[in-house]
Amino acid sequence: MAVYIPGSRWSLRRGARSPQAVSVSAQAIFLANVGGDRAAAIDAAVRVLRGEEGPLNFDSLWQATLALIYSGQATVATDLYLDVVRNAEWVRCEPRANTLDMLLARLRSLVGRYEEASQLLRSMLTGTLSNSMRPMAVAWLTEALVKNGNLAEADELLRQNGFDEAIDDIPDRALVLAARGDLRFAQHRYRAALDDYLTSGRCLDVLHVTNPAVVPWRSRAAFAAARLGHTRVAGRLAVRNLELARRWGSPSTVGQALGLQGHLAEGADGDRLYEEAISLIEIAQDNGELARMLIDFADLLQERGRTSESQARLTHARRIAGRLNNTVLIDEIDQAEQRLAAGATPKLTRQEAKIARLAAAGYSNKQIAEQLFVTIRTVEFHLTATYRKFDVVGRKQLAALAHRL
Repeated sequence: MAVYIPGSRWSLRRGARSPQAVSVSAQAIFLANVGGDRAAAIDAAVRVLRGEEGPLNFDSLWQATLALIYSGQATVATDLYLDVVRNAEWVRCEPRANTLDMLLARLRSLVGRYEEASQLLRSMLTGTLSNSMRPMAVAWLTEALVKNGNLAEADELLRQNGFDEAIDDIPDRALVLAARGDLRFAQHRYRAALDDYLTSGRCLDVLHVTNPAVVPWRSRAAFAAARLGHTRVAGRLAVRNLELARRWGSPSTVGQALGLQGHLAEGADGDRLYEEAISLIEIAQDNGELARMLIDFADLLQERGRTSESQARLTHARRIAGRLNNTVLIDEIDQAEQRLAAGATPKLTRQEAKIARLAAAGYSNKQIAEQLFVTIRTVEFHLTATYRKFDVVGRKQLAALAHRL
């Protein structure tokens, strides 16, 4: 079986003759792809990066670092990676050494340092970058830009690279589709986002990649489906995502999967899932994700009238956002605190919420009526009620409140 390795023109075939360090690092990547023995993947990657499996080269460094990233070992990966890059003689003679900064950018992004990651990747894309590496760099930069709120730059980046429309057979197509899905989700284009996530998943299935730590397309698709009112689809994706995350066992991956379950659940079950998720994300030191989850949980607590608990979560999120110097997160916290000061979020009926999410995603009244099997008059009635509850006029203002629907 071939092993999918992001950034490679081809996939390495298990059992093929290659240097020992490359063979061991490829085994670690294989375990990560299929969500196998995480402890074995970590052990193999660490041994490679310490030079215990023979001399390192570009491929073994790349693969072993990625395996640690997938394993939720960003701190360990950063320390070992920097030690190799600073001290190994071969790095100074390696023609592809400049592309190693992509790994550092990814590591920075994973701990919430999105602007630093963006600067590194912008530099890579304006320099000489191989055709096999470029799509991955575009995907990683798009993801970092979206998380840092730079949606216009992300949109232009995809357009300049020809990834704004149909994406055909390119290296790392799954990564590009997932990143474009993130942008479309942030733009409230939930149907387009869902399509991108599902297509990314189909690409990964062909490559025998099932682990959500590699590309969390199921969880992202579940959020998009929930925004569209497709609760059963979202639920199925969330259940499978959590099952695969638990099998792999990375605290960050399991934490994100539980956070999704908390978002979809109701009542005390949702509280319990969010609390467990937050604990795991803290262990993983995934600070950007932790801040966003705290904001989501604060909104949920506010809706239930638990204002002091909501404020405590927002205070925690603000401390993290301050350390990261992430102005986007700080703005989100400011808005959440304004909502908290203004009172509880208006309560929508289940039907109002479904219709409002579809309207915010850009569906016409006729399309909503057809999708939900109701009359256009029913759609108009519920939308009018929603506008009144939120004190907004029209779809544009409603779309700005999509995170509260």
